[in-house]
Amino acid sequence: MAQSVSGAPGATGLYDPANEHDACGMGFVADLYGRPSHGIVAKGLTVLERLAHRGASGAEEATGDGSGILVQVPDRFLRDIADDAGFALPAAGHYATGMTFLPQDPDDAAKARAQIASVAAEEGLDVLGWREVPVEGSGLGASAQRAQPRIEQVFLAAAPRVTIADPSTSTVSPTWCASGPSIWSPTATSRRSRPARSSTRGCSPPTR
Repeated sequence: MAQSVSGAPGATGLYDPANEHDACGMGFVADLYGRPSHGIVAKGLTVLERLAHRGASGAEEATGDGSGILVQVPDRFLRDIADDAGFALPAAGHYATGMTFLPQDPDDAAKARAQIASVAAEEGLDVLGWREVPVEGSGLGASAQRAQPRIEQVFLAAAPRVTIADPSTSTVSPTWCASGPSIWSPTATSRRSRPARSSTRGCSPPTR
């Protein structure tokens, strides 16, 4: 690659230094051999501290658009969390998890969870459970507190593949079935209570 006088790469292929411009910034920390470690997370937090301006603070210094780090799925940690919450996770790599921003109102939050479960079922997924994420909000400004959502973590896995009889041929054929949304409420009296499963079942031919 051609080098400019300053040492920066010169124009080559699809790259042209004329297109460079300032941005909010991002950083990457990785192990070339894919080995997970807390040290990588610690370095990621250091990178985040160097990007304090990413918070885009406005007139109210303690309110911004936020920033954070993206990490590898911590299977052992999540497995303990799921056990405490009363549901089990499949083997590592066979489930997904994501953060959801829900309304603070309990009834509205329940409706949002049900909608998420409904969409998941349409995609052939089961909602295994929910986790209410601990939040430290003491440093938030008044504007941020007024708009703060309820943050919950959802766990998903492929709906079980079941075998049903094909009445037209009197043979047995495999079919993917959405077993209906499995909803676990983090406000349940017993954290060990099993998720209540819907009786609604829908089946469709496998698409993948």
